[in-house]
Amino acid sequence: MAEQADYTYDGFLIVDGKLIDYKGKEKDLVVPDGVKKIGKYAIPHSTEKLYLPESVEEIDPFAFSNAWDMQVLLVAEGNPRFYSRDNCIIERASKKIIKGTRLSVIPHDGSVTTIGTGAFSDLDTCKMCIRNCITTIESRAFGYGTDVTLYIEAKEKPAGWADDWDDGCGLLWEETDWEGGCSGLLLEWGAEFEDDD
Repeated sequence: MAEQADYTYDGFLIVDGKLIDYKGKEKDLVVPDGVKKIGKYAIPHSTEKLYLPESVEEIDPFAFSNAWDMQVLLVAEGNPRFYSRDNCIIERASKKIIKGTRLSVIPHDGSVTTIGTGAFSDLDTCKMCIRNCITTIESRAFGYGTDVTLYIEAKEKPAGWADDWDDGCGLLWEETDWEGGCSGLLLEWGAEFEDDD
């Protein structure tokens, strides 16, 4: 018997608690409460702002692969698995950034140690800095970007970073002269967000 699709949530295609697709026209997407999983390619490219409810327990690594226009990421405060901070979606247990945007600031206080596969893919025209607290960067974390410059505190690629982590971004190694820390570089992009945790 085929799974039952439910389109009654304002254009959201949800099957057994899993968000499969969104057929609506809203650019500010509020995922309905009760959705437990965000499926592969579920978030459309036109999404600019995304809000995930408390109920989300699982996010496919390619859930945001089509979301090129994404700017703002928020997670409900009561979500036990994920939270949002500095415009990133972070998995609590692994301290991993699941998704960020060109307006994100990578936390540098030890609350994040890993940048996940495709977390910052498809960025366009941005600067971002990576401090030594980031011990792991997965494959193509910064894949398919255009005009992306990464300021890196390390002298060379740490052992825990995948060989294809940067995918041709502009890299400035051993960069430590950051007025105001990491976020100082991004103020020109307007990336000032309150902690939701």
